[in-house]
Amino acid sequence: MTLDHPVFLWLIVLAPLDLFWALSREARRLPAFLSLQKPSEREGARRRRKILARTAAIGGALFIVAASFALARPGWGRTNQLVEREGLEIAIVVDVSRSMLAEDLPQPAPGLPSSRLAAALSYARFVLSKAPGAAFSLVAVKGDGLLLVPMSDDLDALHAGLDWASPGAMTQAGTDLGSGIYTALASFSSLAGRGRLVLVLSDGGDLAGRARAAALKARERGVRLLVVGFGGDKPVPIPLGHGSYLDDGKGNPVLVVQDSALLRDVASAGGGRYVDATDASAMAALSDEIAKEGKTGLRLEERSQDRTGLFADIALLSLLLRFLAAFFALGRFQFRAKPRAGEVKP
Repeated sequence: MTLDHPVFLWLIVLAPLDLFWALSREARRLPAFLSLQKPSEREGARRRRKILARTAAIGGALFIVAASFALARPGWGRTNQLVEREGLEIAIVVDVSRSMLAEDLPQPAPGLPSSRLAAALSYARFVLSKAPGAAFSLVAVKGDGLLLVPMSDDLDALHAGLDWASPGAMTQAGTDLGSGIYTALASFSSLAGRGRLVLVLSDGGDLAGRARAAALKARERGVRLLVVGFGGDKPVPIPLGHGSYLDDGKGNPVLVVQDSALLRDVASAGGGRYVDATDASAMAALSDEIAKEGKTGLRLEERSQDRTGLFADIALLSLLLRFLAAFFALGRFQFRAKPRAGEVKP
């Protein structure tokens, strides 16, 4: 199950509180209700009232639970839908962790520097030039995701944002790709009919363990995920300039490698594609993906099936159950057998 607005699930905590309040109120009202009944009918009235009051309380609690899920907009299962595409939005996620300062790109693409971060920024600038008319957002990710430039077609602002993207832009340590992808998804506009891509430029890293979940969320929303991996498979130190290297506080250099397994898994979960920055055809592959996603017209896409209506119906039925049970509990209607012939109706 996926949830577009999981924050609304916090409302579920109100369900047991409402249930306790309803049962407590009924316990206080029951003696007054029974005092109005005939002595011979009190036991039957007590049993009916008890059943109906509990039903009303349970109906109220179910309403809160179902309404909470409906507000969270749940979805599961896959369905094919024809969608009209016009326009393209690309969210670029750049890993600016210190590991991206490593210089281990022995065979970079033509014109690219050997530093992971410098190569990633070059890829980002390349993408900006290959999608005329598209809108872009820029997200820097380190220990968290930070939106540097909101969705815009202002290329000058985007290039300025890339100039600012560096390890010093954020204070947190490590890399939380999941946070970066979630921030990218939040940067898309609410306009319908847009093609949407998330481009992740990273050497790997998933501090909070949310990268795969974020990729699945992108896929559920019909957003294609492209991942470009930077770095080699041999441990290398992280240069800090002037011949010094990042150490672990004990004088030992910190060694890093590209976590290609993680990046491939994230790309696969997002229904997208992984390419290695050292692959000579990497930039051509990105150009193809951008051109394909930017095509206009009707397209058949796989989407998550929205189940909001199901929980909305359950919420309405639960609310109806509560009101009906509460109404009958008040004794408005009492079904009695018709008097027999010669029997005096009480």
